[in-house]
Amino acid sequence: KSFIKVIPQGLDFSEVKLAAETKKDGEVNFVFAGNFYQDVRNPYELLDFLSKVGSDFTFTIFINTTDSTNAKLLEPYLDLLKSKLVVKPFLPRLDCIYEMSKADFLINISNTMEAHTPSKLIDYKLARRPIFSFTPGAFKPEVATAFLNRNYEFDTASEIDLSTFDIRKIVADIIALTPSA
Repeated sequence: KSFIKVIPQGLDFSEVKLAAETKKDGEVNFVFAGNFYQDVRNPYELLDFLSKVGSDFTFTIFINTTDSTNAKLLEPYLDLLKSKLVVKPFLPRLDCIYEMSKADFLINISNTMEAHTPSKLIDYKLARRPIFSFTPGAFKPEVATAFLNRNYEFDTASEIDLSTFDIRKIVADIIALTPSA
């Protein structure tokens, strides 16, 4: 019998507000929200790719703008991508989900060292936008090109089961651990 029960974070999904559906033509807008890490979640493959494509896009990054690692990893691309790369500070969670819901798609740079679902992916799924995921060292330009062309056949959003993070389920799991009186 196990004496440890892992209970994930819980969210009240009724608090999540989404923007109206995105347009289906014109400039492609996509978002990353989170932090970068030099050896684990480095965006250089994506940014190198984006600096060479002629597509009309805006890539918005919500990130800790005071973190020196983030600044160091983004600096070379600010000049290359100019107005196509928009760097903004973190937003409160519900505000960020709302802003992400305006995007055509979301960018997930997988962190292969984590055994749990990062809160970023929960927020991405709540934003109800397609998710382009890649692992550093395994970036596929053809998949990125498909997303830039609004072809979402490689969308990874379906891999995330939100039901396990519903606050009602979390509360029930906690109550189930409580010895009956």
